[in-house]
Amino acid sequence: MFVKVVIIFLLVMMLIGMLGKLFNPEPRPKRKLARKCPKCGGFVIGKGPCQACAKKGR
Repeated sequence: MFVKVVIIFLLVMMLIGMLGKLFNPEPRPKRKLARKCPKCGGFVIGKGPCQACAKKGR
């Protein structure tokens, strides 16, 4: 009985995946690359200044 439930679940998931590709064939847009500080090359988190440069006093 448990095997039947698992097989039916997998078939339903496969059907949902096929319908998703049928109605939305385009891939999702790619994420923007993370911003880097031009001075030190560290990653900038948020919209503020680079936290690594602020700690070093640049």
